[in-house]
Amino acid sequence: MIRYSLSEALKLNFDNEYQRNNLQEAKKQHENINKFYPCDTICVVTKRENNYCLEHFNHYLINDVCAIQIRYDSFRKKYHFYYDENFENVSSWSIEEITKKFKAPKKVGVLTTKKIEAWIKYNQDIYLALKAENEKRSDEITKFLESIKGENVRWFDNNKSGEIIKNGIKFTFRIENGYVTQNIEVYYKVPNTLEAFKLLADNKINRENKLLRILES
Repeated sequence: MIRYSLSEALKLNFDNEYQRNNLQEAKKQHENINKFYPCDTICVVTKRENNYCLEHFNHYLINDVCAIQIRYDSFRKKYHFYYDENFENVSSWSIEEITKKFKAPKKVGVLTTKKIEAWIKYNQDIYLALKAENEKRSDEITKFLESIKGENVRWFDNNKSGEIIKNGIKFTFRIENGYVTQNIEVYYKVPNTLEAFKLLADNKINRENKLLRILES
């Protein structure tokens, strides 16, 4: 798939009538939005031999904070606005909770500059709050990873989780949605012998090296 500006896409060869009509609809929407607020239109296109296929198009309202899309729902005859950004360390639950803190403007059926600006501010406010939360979570993860440097970590699941086993104690953790979940448990993998039992029962693991010798034998 290739991303083209609307002006570039209009120069391509679309043999299919449906594709040409779809592109003209993108042009019509673009011109209508620009009457009230500047926007860029991006067309996602695939090439098939000598012809092109328009997969979809997106209108982006120009601003200095974040990518904001505006889409027209022809069935309900309403415009929809939303930020087009992803946050690696913010869960869907956190996004929902943060979004609730902001009051959405009224739905838009007929465009005006004032209505568009209200929706831009709404999306910018949510985006900035999510960005701050993402940075906070990122810092916490970075601090955790710094804290386990030098430890003998066994990693799993593409470095999303890991474990450290030392002196019969197992520390496990998982990094997901910006959170680090941690757990500690007793972990003795020893032979079922009287000698191993005595070492465990007498709590001599840290005072003697006999248990290590047993494990290695």
